[in-house]
Amino acid sequence: MPQEATSASMTGNGQSRFIGNLVLRVEAYGNDGSGDGNYPGTVRGQVMGGLLNGRTVSVAVRKTPTNQRVPRIADLQDESKLSFTGVGGYVALEGVRSEGGILTAQWLNRMGNADAEIRSGMPMQIAPAYDRDGNTRRFKVNGATVHNAQILHIEGSATATDLKALKAALGSALESQGAAFVALTPGDTHTVQRKTFLAVPGWRNGERVAVGETIENFLARHKDESIDGHFKSGQSIDVIPMEILRLGSRVCESIDAGAKYAVPMQKFLTGGLGARIASSLRRIDPAQVERFETAFLARSHDNAKEAFASLGWKGVWNSDISRFFTDAGIELPPVPRFGYAISTAFLRPYADGESRYLAKARAFTSALPRSAVPTPSDPEAHMRHYSHIFEAVTQLAESLPDSPRATPAIEKRPMPPAATPEPAAENAFGNDSPNRYSPEPDDLLDF
Repeated sequence: MPQEATSASMTGNGQSRFIGNLVLRVEAYGNDGSGDGNYPGTVRGQVMGGLLNGRTVSVAVRKTPTNQRVPRIADLQDESKLSFTGVGGYVALEGVRSEGGILTAQWLNRMGNADAEIRSGMPMQIAPAYDRDGNTRRFKVNGATVHNAQILHIEGSATATDLKALKAALGSALESQGAAFVALTPGDTHTVQRKTFLAVPGWRNGERVAVGETIENFLARHKDESIDGHFKSGQSIDVIPMEILRLGSRVCESIDAGAKYAVPMQKFLTGGLGARIASSLRRIDPAQVERFETAFLARSHDNAKEAFASLGWKGVWNSDISRFFTDAGIELPPVPRFGYAISTAFLRPYADGESRYLAKARAFTSALPRSAVPTPSDPEAHMRHYSHIFEAVTQLAESLPDSPRATPAIEKRPMPPAATPEPAAENAFGNDSPNRYSPEPDDLLDF
């Protein structure tokens, strides 16, 4: 039976706390008043994925200057409204906060009917598709950018400690979901850049290459990655079944147009190194932050300065940030544009009635690079990722002139052990960094 969650149990002391995005499977509606500052009514249901996964909560919608157009609880119960969602259906809530004894959302809308096919609380990447020449693929019907989703079925994971077990795990993953996410467990707790690969069948004469051939091709392609040597050193390899789905042409068209209703792509972007630097700087002394940013701008070219002036750290290119740290003798891990976030997705069938495409999705955590995705044998991969960058920022900040703890030269220091993650129910794979913070206004969806 789902655990009933109260606002007090989620804050620990009844104080205000930012929760984020939720998807609920509707169990009931309440039409009574929900307190001052909120619109009438509440929706009660089971959380599908994310921070409060599996819990049963009741949520009201708070009044804000920008959400006068938000659907009301009454609209969700009105069959004449586009937002109608019957009991058993799914509702998405944005900007959920626990405060004053009740959960409130900034926005809500329907996600699907009771019979919707969903993928709940799974690591997922949504990104554009490219052809062999590196060009973005486009739909012929409307010219929209083709986007694919990679969904990791963690519950089907297998851990291999030898080549025979690896082949069996790859075969099982390919048979069950069509592809595999492969992660080599690092040999020590300081390794940030794990080796990760994808095993995806190719095509020949319009048909998928057989599973056995796909496995042999994969092993041959990564021979130089010393898979055998990895096993001989006593390390393991995690294999996670991966489902690859195309997004619908209309969904992709809305993404190109910047719409947020079906798939809010901003939530599937990592934010690059800039987002990681900004998050780390929020945790150090303001005076050091000022010196850090002053030093960066003094050594940057005009384009980087203009980007920083208009968008802050999130607007600065990875290469500019990496150069700043490299000049100081500090290496940062690469952070690609697209990453994996714990998400819930809704699928719809194509006309053939057999294959599916992704119609809607919501991300509940910040997107992580592939190498930082937690796997069964390496559940703290994401914590090492965040800790490494925070340590690098702290090290550089402390070395700058006039810093309270300045050093004559920057000395590379061993990375500290990964921070202890919060309990699973309170930390669904990252939440941007070990520290929590309220999102910027543009982090919230506006349907």
